[in-house]
Amino acid sequence: MRHIRRHCHWGVSVRSKICNLCTRMWPKPRTHIPLLITGHPRCGTTSAGSICRSMNLDVGDEGVGKHGACSWMLAVDDRWSPYGSDRVGRDRRNLKWDWLLLVVRDLRAAVPSVILENRHASRSFAFRRKHILKQLGIDIAESADEFTAALRSILAWTRIITNQSPDFLFRIEDQQAALRRFVVTKLGIVLSAERDVDIHDNTDKAYQGQIWPKPEISEADWQKVSREVNAEVEWYCRQFGYPNPTGGARS
Repeated sequence: MRHIRRHCHWGVSVRSKICNLCTRMWPKPRTHIPLLITGHPRCGTTSAGSICRSMNLDVGDEGVGKHGACSWMLAVDDRWSPYGSDRVGRDRRNLKWDWLLLVVRDLRAAVPSVILENRHASRSFAFRRKHILKQLGIDIAESADEFTAALRSILAWTRIITNQSPDFLFRIEDQQAALRRFVVTKLGIVLSAERDVDIHDNTDKAYQGQIWPKPEISEADWQKVSREVNAEVEWYCRQFGYPNPTGGARS
C-alpha cells in the first residue's frame, strides 16, 4: 500500500504521523508544581525534601512530585542534568512552578562536604563548573586548591540562584519551622503536628559505595582566602545570617 505523504507544522514532507523536527522544536507542555527547592549540593537540598515529606507533601528528591521538586541541579536550565530519578525532573525547562525556594548551609560545615563531592562526583563538578563559568565567568577548576574550589562553588552557585529572586530563603540548620510556615501559608494545608527532621540524614554520603572521611579545614585556610573570594563570603554570611569564618575584611 502506498504511504500517504503528510506535511508537518514546519512544512516538512513526512510519511509518519509525527515529524522528528516538530518533536524537537515545538514547545512541550510543562509540568506544573507549586514548589521548586534548590541550593548547592551537600548544602541541604536532601534534608529540605525530607522536611517537606514529613509534612505529607509529595516532593521529589531529584525528581518531580505532586507538590514539588527538590534538586540542586534545578537551579539552572540544562538539557540533561547529570543525576535524577525521572526524565521530567532532569530538565528544569520541563517545569513551571509557583514558588522558588533556596536552602543554604553554614560555610564551615559545607566546605568539607563539598570537597568530597568535587573529588568523587566528577559529573556534579563538571555540571557546576559549566554553568558557573557560563553565567558568572568564574572557572572553579582554576582555583588554587580544593578548599578554594569548594568555597567558590558554593558562593557562585548560591549567587546564581539569588539572581533569580527566590521567593523564600532558609538556613537548613535552624529554620525548619520557617519553611513549614511558608509552605502551610502558600499551599493552604493544615498540619496535624509539627516536628523537626534530622538534617544529618545525608551527612555521611557514600560515593561509589564508600564513605570517605571529610577533610579538616584549619583557621589558616580561612585566613588565606583572597580579597575577591572574601567579599563573596561576606555577602553570603550577611545575606543568610551566618558568622563569617574568614574574620572579616581583607586589607
